[in-house]
Amino acid sequence: MKSEVADVMKLDKEYKLFIGGKWVSASDGKTFTTVCSATGEKLAECAEATKEDVDAAVKAAEEAFPAWAAVMPADRAKILNKIADIIEENIPRLAMIEAMDVGKPIRETTIIDIPTTADQFRYYAGLIRGEEGSVTKVTEEAAAKMLGEIFQ
Repeated sequence: MKSEVADVMKLDKEYKLFIGGKWVSASDGKTFTTVCSATGEKLAECAEATKEDVDAAVKAAEEAFPAWAAVMPADRAKILNKIADIIEENIPRLAMIEAMDVGKPIRETTIIDIPTTADQFRYYAGLIRGEEGSVTKVTEEAAAKMLGEIFQ
């Protein structure tokens, strides 16, 4: 498996934090090493987030929320479904990384963990489109209220 990790996966040597749309190092520069559970081989160095990094990420998310909320519901659903598509296109690679990182059998990560992750994005995309009894923004100028009533 050691050569498989080195030759097939070709992981980046270092992973940073994604905060505010940018890849950044931890504010104190600290990292931790993630290793293959089966072989003990180093997989990568990962930025170790501090409280300040978490606070910065929360602040960035709060600042991004109004723009996300302004996206039409149908478009938000499309974005979530696109994320699911990308996950599904990369199941073999993501499943191998997950298996190496956490020590699960590759069969489990391939048929359960990674597909379930994609399914969660599809589930929430469906909720966006399927809410009943709520007000949905249809265009910039219009909204639609769903009522569970039969008109006679």
